[in-house]
Amino acid sequence: MPSDEESHENCSSCNYGDNFELKPFLIQIVHHNQFSGNLTEDPNLHFVVFVQLTNTLKSDGVNPKAICLRLFPFFLKDRVRAWLQSLPSNSITTWNELKKAFLARYFPQSKMTHLGTKLPASGRWTVNIFSR
Repeated sequence: MPSDEESHENCSSCNYGDNFELKPFLIQIVHHNQFSGNLTEDPNLHFVVFVQLTNTLKSDGVNPKAICLRLFPFFLKDRVRAWLQSLPSNSITTWNELKKAFLARYFPQSKMTHLGTKLPASGRWTVNIFSR
């Protein structure tokens, strides 16, 4: 399995351009909220937090989806990281493909259907990611 410093060839950001690098401090921030796939973890919440974090990142001339695609493998650990590494080389070339693959694997339609029967009257969940 490649280390954090090695490339993740199954996720290629070439569709967005490869003219940027992830700074070590950014990878460290993502490591604080890694998703390992444990039953006690909520994959949807982890994903939402990841997206919220990446939405705060801006770099001139870099597509935000390219940042998501390149940063996402560092957000994963253990068996979830192994799952991503097991995908065929360059099988994921866009952020939408990666998002769909991750949510299909760790938050399948059957789970969404089950939760749909428990949605609040408003029809949506409210997630508070800040502690008081």
